[in-house]
Amino acid sequence: MGQVIEVTVSPERVEETLTFVKNMRLAKEKHNVADKMFDRNNTSEGINIVGHLGEQAVGQALGFDVDTTVMIGGDDGSDMKANGSTIQVKTSQLKSLIFNASWLFKSDIAIQVQYVGKDKTKSEEDPRFIIWGYIDKATFKTNHYKKDYGYGERLVMDVSDLKPIEDLLVRA
Repeated sequence: MGQVIEVTVSPERVEETLTFVKNMRLAKEKHNVADKMFDRNNTSEGINIVGHLGEQAVGQALGFDVDTTVMIGGDDGSDMKANGSTIQVKTSQLKSLIFNASWLFKSDIAIQVQYVGKDKTKSEEDPRFIIWGYIDKATFKTNHYKKDYGYGERLVMDVSDLKPIEDLLVRA
């Protein structure tokens, strides 16, 4: 495993996230789009905020542009682009990259970000994250394992099995 990057998202980026999530939720409400987020210990809005702040952490640390386009039915599975690759940022409180299903890994690569602030329901108040590493789609699909966290089987890869984030930067 390579370098681990610890990031505190800047106040400007936090504000950008809060505006984005507000606009996204208003658009979903206006068009009666059902929310597919689930966490029995967080609100849907809280999940949206911590996820977008994870994207902001990657953008801030690695110099990648974060997509803030509001899409009615959600994005295409890509949160940003860099070095010719589409990137999905996956944020959780665990040291694991988790996908609910194989077909949901839609980008070329995924980056694992862990929220390490005090309260994931108010992540904007303590926006601290760790960027663990990345993996390409083909490697994830052949090397993941399955785990049930109490709400169905998920596809998982531990951070120790991810590629070092600095290798992603060298690909430029």
